[in-house]
Amino acid sequence: MSRALYFGGEGGEVFGGEGGEGGEGGEGGEGGERDTSIRPSQLMTRARLTSGDGIRGYWADDGAPPDHLPNEPEVVEHWSTAIRTRAYTTELISGIVFDARKLRQSVAVHYYDRDTKTECMLSCLTRPDPDDFQRQIQYLRNYAALRQERSAEIVSAASDILAFFGMVSYLHHARTRRTLELLRSVLNATIVIEHRVKHALACRRPVEYSPQVHPLIQTPGHGSLPSGHATEAFVVAFVLSELLKDAQDSNGRLNMNQDTVRIQLLRHAERIATNRTVAGLHFPVDSVAGMVLAQALSDYYLCRVGHRTRMNSKIFDGRGFEGDFHYQTVLDAVEKQGGTSSIKNGDEINFESSSSNLLEYMWSAARDEWR
Repeated sequence: MSRALYFGGEGGEVFGGEGGEGGEGGEGGEGGERDTSIRPSQLMTRARLTSGDGIRGYWADDGAPPDHLPNEPEVVEHWSTAIRTRAYTTELISGIVFDARKLRQSVAVHYYDRDTKTECMLSCLTRPDPDDFQRQIQYLRNYAALRQERSAEIVSAASDILAFFGMVSYLHHARTRRTLELLRSVLNATIVIEHRVKHALACRRPVEYSPQVHPLIQTPGHGSLPSGHATEAFVVAFVLSELLKDAQDSNGRLNMNQDTVRIQLLRHAERIATNRTVAGLHFPVDSVAGMVLAQALSDYYLCRVGHRTRMNSKIFDGRGFEGDFHYQTVLDAVEKQGGTSSIKNGDEINFESSSSNLLEYMWSAARDEWR
């Protein structure tokens, strides 16, 4: 899963790869005749230099300096899209800590509240045993028959999953700019968290279990469980469905059946996750773990933006896991009192005093777009 962080600008671009974000693009080349020995950005730099020198005149004292901008959430309106997204992302992951020391088979994701000096567990994941993974090879063998049909989806989702969710709701870089900033911010935060979890669990990829897997695309250079695509896709599905529901509840103008919207978003997330098994990159159990982590993270994000005040931690234990991945099965397991042996709710967490003014502003700006 070698894809970029979503520090994209207008038009849904995604900048940068695993080695860090790429620089912002320079000016486009001018039409007509030009000195082709000078790159367009260098040409514009020289044009600015000579035009400035030509009209500036004597540098005069312009009087009193401007006041500083206020230290309020609204000040993000002065920044570019990429900078706003970085600020939101940093706020979302601020306070996230990991505990993989007590049980080497498990990793827990915690949130440390700086104001109350308290720490709570958002999610705990325990990796399956090698034999559990070996039994799952049968699903990769069966799903491989779908590779021809789904190859375009697999390749496209390797770098851009938001386009699929734009098929359900009207996502457009000009019309829903703040919604896309919200989704890119939660994706950025999720990618950072999921890769730390992957590192702690250190699960081998399918191709390491069987030389006959023959992955459709390059196997990424990190662990298998949890599936990053499953985690990210379900975070988008959960957060976007809540945003649209909140917008409709606050003004009643969206004229959409929110149950249908949620189901369509979850089905897209499930298909994106399953396609990683079709491609030979993930076991079904990876997607189960990814969805459980996504439930915990999306609930946490919704609390931090002030949309919710309480959540339950989510627990996944992959030892002895059997079966395929279906999103409804995971939902049913989490929603049951006590859950199952592998998926269940944990302790309730109170976030009444842990929302962020900056993140509340991000949420309200995105919600207001749908009015």
